[in-house]
Amino acid sequence: MSRRLTTQEKSWVFYDWANSAYSILITTAIFPLFFKAAADGAGLAGSTSTAYLGYANSFGTLIVSISAPILGTIGDFRGFKKRLFTIFAILGIVFTALLAVVLVTNGCYS
Repeated sequence: MSRRLTTQEKSWVFYDWANSAYSILITTAIFPLFFKAAADGAGLAGSTSTAYLGYANSFGTLIVSISAPILGTIGDFRGFKKRLFTIFAILGIVFTALLAVVLVTNGCYS
């Protein structure tokens, strides 16, 4: 027997769907082009910049896979979920905004 989703559950489903589509679009289509433009502006060869992007993705995935269970446990145990979410949201906003500084500094858009 299936039950109907509540309005709140439907909202979370659509939020998750939209957020997934956004993050996939950014990581697969937009950021590699941005990174390639920044690397070209810095004088890196195409193969070198592709290798650096792969290294950075691998290192980032390693850091997330190690820290996620630890931070999740801290958030659950100490009740810091909202505080951790706020901290990482602000960090994400700040570091995303700093991407524009990198392009201007390297002369990609000047």
